[in-house]
This record gives sequence, C-alpha cells and structure tokens, in this order.
Amino acid sequence: MPFAAASELAHPNGAENHWKVMMVDDDSQVHQVTKLALRRFRFQGRRLSFLSAYSAQAAIELLQTHPDTALIFLDIVMETSDAGFQVIEQVRDRMANRALQIVVRTGQPGEAPEELVVLKYGINDYQTKVELTQQKLFTTLVTGLRAFQYLTELQGSLAAAKQRCRELEQVMEQLRP
Repeated sequence: MPFAAASELAHPNGAENHWKVMMVDDDSQVHQVTKLALRRFRFQGRRLSFLSAYSAQAAIELLQTHPDTALIFLDIVMETSDAGFQVIEQVRDRMANRALQIVVRTGQPGEAPEELVVLKYGINDYQTKVELTQQKLFTTLVTGLRAFQYLTELQGSLAAAKQRCRELEQVMEQLRP
C-alpha cells in the first residue's frame, strides 16, 4: 500500500453535512473493515466521510488539507515504531488542535503501552484492534464526535466573546475624552 495520502470520502457530495473521520494505519484491511463496520453509521443526522492515510506523513498532510476532521483512529506502529506519536505531536503541539479526538487503535500494545500513552500524550481514547468490536467502535465514535462537537462549539463561543470584547474596547476608546 502506498504511503501517500489517499482521501476516500465516502459521501463526497454535501461533505459539509458529514463528520470527517480519519483512519491512519498502514494496513489497508483495517481501513476496509472500519468502513464496512461503519457504513450505516449516523450521529445527529450526519453520516461519515472517511479519510485514509497509510503513514504518519500522509496523515499530517491530510490534516492540513482537512482541519475540520473530527476524529482520528490512529495506529502507532507503522513505518516506524513511533510514527503515530509523530501525528499526535503534530496535532496537539504544532497545530494546537485540542478539539480533534484522537483514538489510538493499536495492534501491538506492547510497543505502545496503554498507561504510558494515555498519560504522556493528549489522546482521547486507547483501544486495541482485537478488542474494538463493531459495538465498541460505535460507542467510541459517538463519544468522540460528541466531545468534538462540544469543544468546537465552546471554541466558537470563546472566539465570539473575544470579538465582542474587542468591539467594546473600541467603543470605550472612542468615548474617552
């Protein structure tokens, strides 16, 4: 499988009415199985648009193109044993994106021990591929999308409040003798 970014929008028409979910894994079967398991998924009347990346670099490039991605299912061990951590650092540190929900989904938990990953990195959930049944995938996705929605709404409210404060400061400046 190539390591180039491969955008695979499940529903390209009207994508603004869809939740963008990125799968980052070097195993194409993981992408296929996830899409199959979630093909009928809806949350708040919206379907999913899938973005697929097969390497850390491809994921970073896709995130720059799709900053409105709501959730990432992220493998850690891909082209290197810590490739997934590079994506987390890009999202949390360089992009300063706290709303994007990051779900580590690993097939090699020994390479990325749960306790270490949860404490050290700004992830929102940790699942092993073996344990992530269709039902758990559904639950993980709903809770992640709900958190993303709350955080983006909060960010929007804060931005509006800051703008209002700036406007009030300008009015106060004009009223000063």
